[in-house]
Amino acid sequence: MNPIFFVYGTLRPGCNNAMQKLLQRRAVYIGRARTSGALYRVHPNYPGLVLNTGANRAGVLGDDKQVVGDVYRILDSALVFRLDEYEGCARHSPRPHEYVRQQVFVRLDASSECVEAWTYVYQRNVQRFRRISSGDFLNQG
Repeated sequence: MNPIFFVYGTLRPGCNNAMQKLLQRRAVYIGRARTSGALYRVHPNYPGLVLNTGANRAGVLGDDKQVVGDVYRILDSALVFRLDEYEGCARHSPRPHEYVRQQVFVRLDASSECVEAWTYVYQRNVQRFRRISSGDFLNQG
């Protein structure tokens, strides 16, 4: 089975980095999507997703806090381990991890279909960080 991933930061199309280019080559782009949560600028160069508590399949559209991202189907299982390394949550990565990989519901913009996808959720306190009110790392307005 080829896992589905929701990316919302530096792995999105248009970001110019080696891991995003690898993702483009070893995965199939499905489309833009949204999930229920809030996006914070946790570092000058990348964001962190905090999920809305209790978000479920119905909550993907039912909440005003939405995070915009893109969905890919991974073709090469080794890429999942590379993504974990990139996000600093591989088994050998220093602990505590900044992110954890977990499954969330996302709604595809083009079809409104709700699918389950893996994403990287920020694990630390976000109180001191600025929330990206648009929910879109590439369009922070």
